Amino acid sequence: MRQNDLVSVLMPVYNAAPYLDAAIESVLQQTYHDFEFIIVDDGSTDGSLEICRAFAAKDNRIRLVARENRGIVPTRNELLDMAAGRYCAIMDADDISFPERLARQRAFLAANEDCFIVGCRDLLIDPDGMPIMTINHNHDHDDVDRANLGFSQFQTLNAYMCVTDRLREAGGYRAEVRYAEDRDVFLRMAEIGRIKVLPETLYGYRQHFSSTCRKKAQEVADDVYRVVRDAHQRRNMDFTDPPPGPAAVKDDLAAYQAWAWQSLGGGNIRTAWKYALKLLGRAPLSPANWKLAMVLARTAALARR
Repeated sequence: MRQNDLVSVLMPVYNAAPYLDAAIESVLQQTYHDFEFIIVDDGSTDGSLEICRAFAAKDNRIRLVARENRGIVPTRNELLDMAAGRYCAIMDADDISFPERLARQRAFLAANEDCFIVGCRDLLIDPDGMPIMTINHNHDHDDVDRANLGFSQFQTLNAYMCVTDRLREAGGYRAEVRYAEDRDVFLRMAEIGRIKVLPETLYGYRQHFSSTCRKKAQEVADDVYRVVRDAHQRRNMDFTDPPPGPAAVKDDLAAYQAWAWQSLGGGNIRTAWKYALKLLGRAPLSPANWKLAMVLARTAALARR
């Protein structure tokens, strides 16, 4: 295998057991086969390491490292140091890469040498893998960079592939950015080359109650603020503090509300009904829950006409 053909898939793992089988399988089932799959278990305590070991024993493309917990940024830098491929693809242990992801992202980078990093549209999925809605509707360099420099758009950047040496030259992942490291990488890569988000939906971004974005919502918001402010300073741009954002979703009923309305907006009616019924079962006297159910019923009636 030539180094120019090789993609290094880099996956940090920390206590992701409920979703880990699906994440690993999604990489092993890619249509692009010339990859190494490097996994670092960051001191998991929930059986994740045993799952990784079982997969590594069956597929020699998997290289597994297990050690004590150090955190996401040291783990990402360790994975980057180990990568042998010309390109590296970031994979989270609770998400799903759709079969064409590696092929499409690698082909784009190979054909566009001025572009150093490429993402894709994400399909938000619920804990069971049901579809919620598609996000990341900014695609070209200027639009993606403008969104990353702001605070108002739902633009996620966890399903990207980049030119390995360019990421190393940019300094890898900054130790002081613990929870917005991917946005930080996109902003810094945009300062040395072109960036892109493919219009294809190639990744399933799982929403669940133990995710870092939910458990560490304030820390994530603080780090987003830091990396956006830093980017403005590096570029000699004026920076204005953003207005207060919406409150973080902290309980399961609020999450069900959000997922139901997002699913309705995304046209995923079965998922919307799933959470509407959960809400009515848990809070049958809530006007907001009955409003949701009536909107869903009306939507279903219109669809049958």
